[in-house]
Amino acid sequence: MVMGRIPVSIEWVAGEGGGSAEIVMGLGDFESSSASIRSRLKKFKQKYEKAIAEAKKADASGGGRAVQTRQRWRACRMLADFNGEAAGEFEITNYKEAYARDFGLPVRSIRTYLDFGASFAEDEVLDEIPYSVYAELIFRMNGLRAAGLFESEKKNLIEAGRAGGAPNRDAYRARLKGLLSSEKPG
Repeated sequence: MVMGRIPVSIEWVAGEGGGSAEIVMGLGDFESSSASIRSRLKKFKQKYEKAIAEAKKADASGGGRAVQTRQRWRACRMLADFNGEAAGEFEITNYKEAYARDFGLPVRSIRTYLDFGASFAEDEVLDEIPYSVYAELIFRMNGLRAAGLFESEKKNLIEAGRAGGAPNRDAYRARLKGLLSSEKPG
């Protein structure tokens, strides 16, 4: 176990009605854990299934329309909140793969989803700014934070969106690359 957290993986087990997610832990960890582990694992599974179901519902487009940015953020926030809540007790060793499988996303998109949900408050997410533009900011979040620019760039993007001038993804990508390259000594 890592720092008191229980390492688990979320696996798909085929069964009646198609199958279900199951929480799996190593035999050594199971044997060394207390008797209440079964109850904790059962609660964890219920919370996981609820988070996935609610996120799918929040992210569903209606009537053939594209998913709005705020709608997508709500789904991302649900997954990020679940991840944060679970992290105190469990170490999900395959969370990216499990979310990708159960939420229907490519594995490479999961970290961006979680970071988008965790890094923006509801009032900072505007439908006028496409999710792809927010994703560009998230892709460069670590570099911008290291340069002390993330919060100011987030504010600039939101102000541009509110003023009706949200950049397109390619232009915003170029802007962020320029910001980061101008911060490097040289």
